[in-house]
Amino acid sequence: MYLYHGSNVVVSKPEIKDINRGLDFGKGFYTTSDYKQAFSFSKRKTLTLGQGKPIVSIYSFDIDSAKECCNIKQFESPSEDWLDFVTEHRNNTYLSDEYDIIFGPVADDNVYRVVSLYFNNVLTKDEAIKRLLPMKLKDQYVFCTDKSLSFLKFKESREGEDNNA
Repeated sequence: MYLYHGSNVVVSKPEIKDINRGLDFGKGFYTTSDYKQAFSFSKRKTLTLGQGKPIVSIYSFDIDSAKECCNIKQFESPSEDWLDFVTEHRNNTYLSDEYDIIFGPVADDNVYRVVSLYFNNVLTKDEAIKRLLPMKLKDQYVFCTDKSLSFLKFKESREGEDNNA
């Protein structure tokens, strides 16, 4: 399978960097199977940093080989377990680092509005899940350890949205 990472530079050697804010699945190297989502992120990152240009780095990922030696957490859809996991990471209260790779739905801006209402006790967990299920959620694959990064092989990088892979 191919995975994509959007940035303002080519990322031929992925690294796990320290983060200064809570992300859906915590510290790790974030990718997606959706080229357009990666390109959208690359535009946002370029605009935020005010330098570089929108670039999508493309990797091959052998998930079957990774499953043989990595501890993988997979979320098929927004669920109570996913909501708790994202909430703990966004609030920086998740205390474990047991997973090498985590993948599942991404809490983008639309999804995050619902998650935020849940964070702030405006919605119950059941109400939040009911609102999230009909949404067409994109995915994210997060590589949390150096061991997991060894299964991600850089292929090329592309500039531009129309260069769909």
